[in-house]
Amino acid sequence: MASGKNVAVAILAGVAVGALVGVLYAPAKGEETRKQLKKKYVKLRGKAQDAKDDLVNKLGDLRGNFEEAKETFKEDVREKLLSEIQKLEDKVAKA
Repeated sequence: MASGKNVAVAILAGVAVGALVGVLYAPAKGEETRKQLKKKYVKLRGKAQDAKDDLVNKLGDLRGNFEEAKETFKEDVREKLLSEIQKLEDKVAKA
C-alpha cells in the first residue's frame, strides 16, 4: 500500500515540477502565464483526485478479496476439523 502511495506522490510531483519548469521557460506575459498555471493546476488537481479515487477503489477491491479469502479459509479449516473429529469418534466407537 505504501509503495502505491509513493508512486502516486512521485508522479504528481513530477507533473508539478514539469509544469513549473515549462511555464518558467516559456516566453509569455504575466497574465498569460497565470492563466496557463491555473489551467495546469486545475488539470493536475483533477488527475490527483482521479488517482485518489482509483486508489480508494483498488483498496476496496483488495479488502473484498481478503474478506472472501478469509471466509473460504475459515470454512476449509472448519470442514477439515470436523472430518478429523469424525474420524476420531469412529475410532473410539470401534475400540
